[in-house]
Amino acid sequence: MPSRFNQIGVVYRDQNDTTLSALKRLQTFLSSREISYSESVIASRPDDNLLNIDDDSSMQNADLIIVLGGDGSMLAAARAFSSLEIPLLCINLGRLGFLADIPLDEMEPILDQILAGNLLEEQRLLLKMEILQGDQVIASSIALNDIVLHKWENLRMVEFETFVDDRSVHRQRADGMIVATPTGSTAYALSSGGPITDPAMEAILLVPISPHAMTVRPMVLPGSSRIEIQLKAPALGARIAYDGLGNLKLTAENRLRITASEHKARLIHPADYDYFELLRTKLHWGK
Repeated sequence: MPSRFNQIGVVYRDQNDTTLSALKRLQTFLSSREISYSESVIASRPDDNLLNIDDDSSMQNADLIIVLGGDGSMLAAARAFSSLEIPLLCINLGRLGFLADIPLDEMEPILDQILAGNLLEEQRLLLKMEILQGDQVIASSIALNDIVLHKWENLRMVEFETFVDDRSVHRQRADGMIVATPTGSTAYALSSGGPITDPAMEAILLVPISPHAMTVRPMVLPGSSRIEIQLKAPALGARIAYDGLGNLKLTAENRLRITASEHKARLIHPADYDYFELLRTKLHWGK
């Protein structure tokens, strides 16, 4: 049966024995079915682990990206290919596997079904983060899971005010704030008391980290919201992370702006993918 996908990109981050063994299996599988493919390593940088797609035209021409790794590798690939909106699927070589949902020991039969078009595709909201100095953007990034404001270098809480569409929501003291997508609702936001949110929703979550006032609770906002966070002096050692990466400084002279990205992450799953079954399995509900 002819493949639905004509050019496949294969990306991976770790070059350990497990990854290289899985890569060899995948190469054998694709070659045996006469499917064209190219490979790239998701390069590491001091502040991130994004693939530089400007230097890799073979990935730009792919109509499917297969990621070998865990959820972290999938997050990196989602950021790297966000502007191209290339469909992504992940062979799980990691631990948890919320995003990397194809087990390695079932790789070949599942890929046969997917390449034949027997699959489920969904679009996930991405966040765009900008740090502004006046009207000038001095740093920016994309995130599939979350953008996190957090304290740094000392145990003091940070004080900040949160605005939604230019309206003040609250001013608070806390260890920080998580701004998450529905995809990221099962990551850091969940451990901070945020709600699990169906990833099909167009929503943005605000989840405070250890707030001083216990009446400040998590909120779910429309995906069209524009969120801005302004530090209030004294605010020592505040930093910004995206998908668990980055170490971007935020001062009272800057402000953090977060909106939904114009692009979506396109995720490919096996045809029998069930988000609630995934939750039951990964979160051990009922056991």
